[in-house]
Order: sequence, then C-alpha cells, then structure tokens
Amino acid sequence: MQLQHSPPQHKMCSHTTNKEQQQSMHKTQNLVGPNVVPLITDRTEAQDQADRLNMQNQAVIGAKEGTTEAIVLQFGRDVTDSVLKTANGVDLKGIDEYHLYDLVQVCIQGADRPATGDILGHLVQIISTRFDFRKKIINNVEALRAKTARLSTYGVNMDDTQIALIILANIEVAATQEYGSEFKTALQTIRRRYNYSHVHTAASIAAIITELAAADAVRQLKDAPAPSKGFANAVADQYSTFAQLLQGAATYIDSDDDEGTAAAASDDDRSAASSRRGRKKDKKKDKKKSSKKDKSRSRSRPKIKHKCPHCKAQKRGSEHPKHIPFD
Repeated sequence: MQLQHSPPQHKMCSHTTNKEQQQSMHKTQNLVGPNVVPLITDRTEAQDQADRLNMQNQAVIGAKEGTTEAIVLQFGRDVTDSVLKTANGVDLKGIDEYHLYDLVQVCIQGADRPATGDILGHLVQIISTRFDFRKKIINNVEALRAKTARLSTYGVNMDDTQIALIILANIEVAATQEYGSEFKTALQTIRRRYNYSHVHTAASIAAIITELAAADAVRQLKDAPAPSKGFANAVADQYSTFAQLLQGAATYIDSDDDEGTAAAASDDDRSAASSRRGRKKDKKKDKKKSSKKDKSRSRSRPKIKHKCPHCKAQKRGSEHPKHIPFD
C-alpha cells in the first residue's frame, strides 16, 4: 500500500498572499510617497497660484474692512470698541481677530430701544398695504412677506391668517375696478372654496396665489394705476378707522385727564353763564318792578286835562299857566 503525498498547498497560498501585499504596498508608496509628481513644478506657476489666492483673500479682507468701517460710522466707537479693541482698550485688533457677527450683536445690544408707538405704526402700515397691480400678485405677496419679516425683529409676528386677509382685501377692491375685472372669477372660486371664517395657512395662501396667477395671465398690467391712485383711496378707507384707533389709543388714554379738566372747565363756564343769566334776569325783574312802581305813582297823582293842544302834544304834567292879558 503506497501513500500519496499531496503538494503543500497552504504554503503556496501564503506565498501568493505575501506577493499581493507587497504589490499593494508598492502602489501605496507610489501614491503618497516621495515619488508623487507635484502639481506645481515651476517657480512661475507657484507665483501665479499665490497671486490668485492673494487676490481672493484681499477681496474678502476688503469686504470685511468696508463693512466694519460702515458699522463704526453708523453706531460709533463707543459701541464697537468692545469688539474691535484689545483688552487694554488702546490697541486695535487685527482683521482676523474679530468676527462681524460679534460686531453686529454688540450693535444690536447697544441700540436705542424703539418706541412702542413706532412699532405700532409699522404694524399699521403693513396692515394697510396697498398692492401695486402694475406688478403680478406673486411679486406683491413677496414684498408683503418682506415687510412682515422686518417687523418680526421687533417681536411682532404676523401669521398666515393676517397675510391672507390683506391679500383678499386688496383683491376685492381691485375686482370692483375696470382694470381688475379679471379677478372676479378667481375671487368667486376662492369664496366658494374658503369660508369667511376659514383659518388660512401657507397651503391655502399658495392655492389663492395660484388662482390669482391665472387672472394675472390674462389681464393688462399696464392698465392698472399706481397705488396712490384709483383703488388706493378705497383700501385706505377700509383701514382708516382701525389705524386711527391704534394710533390714537395712547392719545385717548393720555387725554383722559385733559378731558376731565375740560369738562370741569366747561361746567364752571356753564355755571358762570347761568349766574350771569340769573343776574340779567334779576336786573330785568328790578327794572320791571321799578317801572311798575313808577306807573303806580303816576296813577296815584291826579290827571290834568289840558285844553291846549300844544300842551297835550308835549305831555305836560303841570297845569297850563293862565293867560294874563296885558292892559
């Protein structure tokens, strides 16, 4: 019985594996080792690359310096020195030692507190926004949203329900005009789809804008007047009462004392006038009494009958002197 020996296959596999590893290592050394060919081999190319990078860096540095100078000019160094100067408060920081974000934040913190009446005025202006129908509705809505975004910096947020109300109010006014007759069909569709008490969202506003865009596609934009003409007065009339209430709220509150004082003064004037009237009445009564007394006195005296017509005409109370004939 003969035994057959099989060849050492495991040794051959290990030998093959080692060769593959060596080849892979050689390839890796060629990629990252000193044999890698650089992208820039000439001094001229290196200078050109440096100039290109320097131009970009100089543009960024110039924009940052210009923005910083404008902020300092607008807000003053009393506000900006806390960011632009070092801890000792004398030396200025380098261009890379501060961030524009920190500079803007310190300016916001150091800004004067806006008056509540001014914020209320901004809100009234947004509510009374008048669309420019020489432009498309989508452009007017974008301008309206930009105004509401600026108002949010004061802590006043206008939601989609209020934006939808402003849009529909302008469309209703435009639909009554000749240049906005194309909006009538779209407005009818919107009214059928949404009830007057519907709570509008971004989706419903998008659907409304889609309906109005169809009207924009067929109407003549150049026929619409400027916002200060035509429908502008009608829109202003819709909000005039509301604006007066909002703007005059503080005036009404502050004028309560003045109204009380005025009322008291008017009461005093009335009482004084009534006292004057009473005095006049008393004087009239005194005159009447005196005239009555005079009449009573004159009645008590004996009446004298004058035969002479001249004495009657002159209403003489004394007896006519008798004529003494001369000799």
